[in-house]
Amino acid sequence: METPKVSIVVPVYNVESYLEEALRSLQNQTLKEIEVLVINDGSKDSSLKIIQKFVENDTRFRVFDVANGGIGKAFNIGVENAKGEYVAEFESDDYAALNAYERLYDTAKQFDTDVVRCNWIEFSQEGEIIRDVLWEQPELYNKLIELSSTEMIVQVYPWNAIYRRETLINNGVKWDEEIKSYGDTGLFWKVNAAAKNVVFIKDALYYYRQDNPNSTVNNVGTKAGYLFDQFKLIRLSLIEQNNFSRFKKQFYEQMYEKYFWVVEKLTGFRDENISKVMAEIASDFKIALDEDKMSETDFSLTNEFQKIVASPEDYYKAYLKNKYKVSIVMPVHNSAMYLRKTLDNVLNQSLQDWELIVVENGSTDNSVAILEEYAKKEPRISYFSIGKSNPGFARNYGIEKARGRYLQFLDSDDQFENGLLQEAYYRIFDASADVLVFGMYEKSLNNTITDIPNALLQIGGRIKGQAISLSDVTPYLYDKMFLLDYVKQNSLRLLEQFVGEDAYFTYTALFSTDKIISLDKKLLTRIVRQNGLMSTYAKNYKDEFNLHISMLAWLKINVPERLEEYRLKISDTLYWFLFDMNRVSLDFKLKFYNELKQTYFDKLGLDKIVVFKYTDDLLLQERLKKVQDIRKYDYDTYQLIYPDFGESKTALIPDVTIQDKSGKIIYGQKPILGLNTVVDLFSIIIENRHTSNASAVIDFTYMGDNKKINHDVLLVSISISKDGDGILKPTVLQAEWEKGYDILRQNIYYTMVDNIFTVYAKYTERYAAVDYLARIITSRETEQQVSIVSHNQGYIQDAMYPLTVDMVKINQVES
Repeated sequence: METPKVSIVVPVYNVESYLEEALRSLQNQTLKEIEVLVINDGSKDSSLKIIQKFVENDTRFRVFDVANGGIGKAFNIGVENAKGEYVAEFESDDYAALNAYERLYDTAKQFDTDVVRCNWIEFSQEGEIIRDVLWEQPELYNKLIELSSTEMIVQVYPWNAIYRRETLINNGVKWDEEIKSYGDTGLFWKVNAAAKNVVFIKDALYYYRQDNPNSTVNNVGTKAGYLFDQFKLIRLSLIEQNNFSRFKKQFYEQMYEKYFWVVEKLTGFRDENISKVMAEIASDFKIALDEDKMSETDFSLTNEFQKIVASPEDYYKAYLKNKYKVSIVMPVHNSAMYLRKTLDNVLNQSLQDWELIVVENGSTDNSVAILEEYAKKEPRISYFSIGKSNPGFARNYGIEKARGRYLQFLDSDDQFENGLLQEAYYRIFDASADVLVFGMYEKSLNNTITDIPNALLQIGGRIKGQAISLSDVTPYLYDKMFLLDYVKQNSLRLLEQFVGEDAYFTYTALFSTDKIISLDKKLLTRIVRQNGLMSTYAKNYKDEFNLHISMLAWLKINVPERLEEYRLKISDTLYWFLFDMNRVSLDFKLKFYNELKQTYFDKLGLDKIVVFKYTDDLLLQERLKKVQDIRKYDYDTYQLIYPDFGESKTALIPDVTIQDKSGKIIYGQKPILGLNTVVDLFSIIIENRHTSNASAVIDFTYMGDNKKINHDVLLVSISISKDGDGILKPTVLQAEWEKGYDILRQNIYYTMVDNIFTVYAKYTERYAAVDYLARIITSRETEQQVSIVSHNQGYIQDAMYPLTVDMVKINQVES
């Protein structure tokens, strides 16, 4: 073969997954007068075999099988053995456009230049990004740039270029072999000092892979030391060549850029070596200031260098607060059904300077798999699996991991506006406040959306915590944003329990500052679910008592004048639990009553409340009297005096404007995720009073994966009536199929809880679908008071709810 126009040097080390594609893109180049020097740098996989196939079939390919010495040594071997007029470096997991080297070579000959560089495309499974190196100076494309007369330094990689081989050889340009990573930075400076000129072309001709797990970009923590060593060598080399004065400003600009690229990567990985890295950076910047007199140079980064040298730790803290304006803490436990939607909601926030700290505690569904998927493609998402725990512990764990300026708590199944973080951040930041309170909605089980009242929203200026009435503030976390320094400096923490853990944090945070501000906008919707934590009160009721005991202890030390007011709030909460709470059985209320009377009444000091000092509200006074009377009577006597005690009262009133009469779900899960799980399709809700009833005729269609369609009709009749003791009882009078296809009889279930009849579909197989249509839904009463509420629609790809013993299989057929 005649003298090659371009010699392409390909260092190879354990890249069998990508190597054939890479070499094939070189073999098929439109420029045929090339040679490909493949340096197998001690690969332990099948890379050498792949190389040998190309060598056997194409005389332009040569292989050098050497002991592992690193990319620098491999590149130098290639250049020493190259015969071409120009030389290129090529990464063995990338590929080139078919006309790449023809375009680069023709440009080199047109301008008779030492170096030609092109743009490139960064690619991964997530997509492609075109990198435009001269986006600020596009007029310089396709022009000969004399390096001796320009201060322009464009940081580029070694692989998006060709170099005149004679220039490299005559100037002794070599890759620093002791630098196992980031050696391309040193090569760049050597080429820049040796070459007379360069041409940039706008074409994106090189494809740079981003998802090789073994590449430097994905292993920053173990290789950062090489970057520091490389810059020390570059500095010494430029000094020896008498080029340092010429390039000093650009050298330190690039050093800052490269060093903080490493800092950014380590921050995303939460690398524990970050403090050592910052100390190393400060050491190099001290040389810049003291020895190289950068403070006497027209250097825009002098102030940054000085701050880093003065205190690398403080500088990094400030860096984090600017990088992450908001740290979001989100506990996750078996949230797979809603988790993707919630994570996408965070990703779509108009404010993008955030970090999301997800604390997963003992999920048995595929929540962890979803978190791994999102964290892999989004560096701002970190997740920590801490094992089985409670929401309070999980959120406290998240606080410790938070690094931003402000702190926002979110739940993994709620909905929030795309502008939540931006609106909240700029309001609290502009006001220099410790706590921001904003508005929220609540979506109930019947899909009714309610505005949660909050008197603080009407106050325009600063609010003092001591002046806040307990009746004016919600106990929730997620309708507030907190200054993270304020939280950490005051050691604010949640109670480590399942219920009431957030109220303790909220009240202590509000009462401890005079810097509270409000934003009268509804930014979040809290979703009430049948299987939410509030449904676990019967199991976790002692958490409620612990909340109040903990708050009384805190108030006694910090705000003793508010003790009696808080006791009044306790009594109101207990009244709700005893008289209005509908998530527990009457048997449990008996247990709760006796434990309150015998153990907690004295601990909470409920007999010390003098209601008239705090309110003239007759209803509140009556509620307090009922609670205080617990001390006087046994359970049976108390029930005679107050007949409404223990009566099942539901806050779930049917919203007749909501009639979701049709829906369809498709199982997208693999069988391992779907086994023995169900999805709630819809609920029929009637009034919870004597004689309430409803009847429905509902079409069901089951479509298996490439199977015959099954269509049947479900007949439903439900009612509410009083039993012999006057207690309201729900009854399912009928739940039967017209035809009774086995696939429906075995996989459709219901529950009847109070006045809510819910239908579930059990997982059958991937890509099967269940479709329903309520043709008739009516009541025997004169006025229809029935709603039908859809719970899930569309393609479901994640784990659903486990099948439980309280779910009744609908396997009866109409006789």
